[in-house]
Amino acid sequence: MNKSKDSSLVSIVIPSYNRGCLIAETLQSVIHQTFTNWELIIVDDGSTDNTREVVAPFLEDERIKYYKRPHDMLKGGNDARNYGFEMSNGKFIKWLDSDDILEPECLEIQLNEIVSDKYDVVFCRSRFFKEDERTGRKILGDYWHHTFPGQPNFLENFVVGKIRFCNNDGLWRRDILDAQPYLDKLRNSQEFLMIIKHLSKNVKVGLVNRVLVLVRKHDDQMFFKRNYATFSKHQCLARYMAIKELKLNKTGSQVTYTYLLKSITYYFFYPIKKKEFPAFFFNIKIWLKSLYLVYLK
Repeated sequence: MNKSKDSSLVSIVIPSYNRGCLIAETLQSVIHQTFTNWELIIVDDGSTDNTREVVAPFLEDERIKYYKRPHDMLKGGNDARNYGFEMSNGKFIKWLDSDDILEPECLEIQLNEIVSDKYDVVFCRSRFFKEDERTGRKILGDYWHHTFPGQPNFLENFVVGKIRFCNNDGLWRRDILDAQPYLDKLRNSQEFLMIIKHLSKNVKVGLVNRVLVLVRKHDDQMFFKRNYATFSKHQCLARYMAIKELKLNKTGSQVTYTYLLKSITYYFFYPIKKKEFPAFFFNIKIWLKSLYLVYLK
């Protein structure tokens, strides 16, 4: 893995798939940051639209790099992010989705916070937005999460949903991240698992109670394309892996384990109610393995 010689360099990693119609605004939000010592790593996940052509003019800025996901890595945002992380050089890492936007002071505020108080990760707040089809004006919507409890019990609060962050909200120190931060085979809840996996290492967390990220709402998001059986399978798997991480680092509590087990049980029955059964036996196996981890191991 590359090591940065610059102690303040921030690497922003963007995975992209067929976002030619949206990614330019995302890139502009990075270029307009008040903090300028950044590099931007774009990883194309096999786009078939005009993404490459849209990105091309931005590559005149030497801070911006464009890669294609290697063919030996799994298709999807997880391995695209992992590859972007591998190709990055920054001491600090910022994940950003290819249809979302950073407010101009996002990097400056989060970096000042993480450096001044020696945090391992600093989270900000985010808010949904959409664009008026007639005027193009941004219409702000709901917050990603309304409650914002701090320490103590930060990890527990995150696991049980008392506090939530989207994938774009954190600024992370590189040296506390695993070589592959995201589990490549997951198709949903990957951000949930990634955050739990790294919070479970007893990291020092900082919070900025200010909206610094705007999350776009539109009809082409994966949320609207989900298959119930597949969705439940990966929800169960993510929660089982979360239990494994908490057990490994000995940072879980009975509250977190109980919550995750209940969540697995819910997602086990979720597709059954929809009369979809392809993941039935997989989910049973995950449920039993989770019970074993919590109560017998």
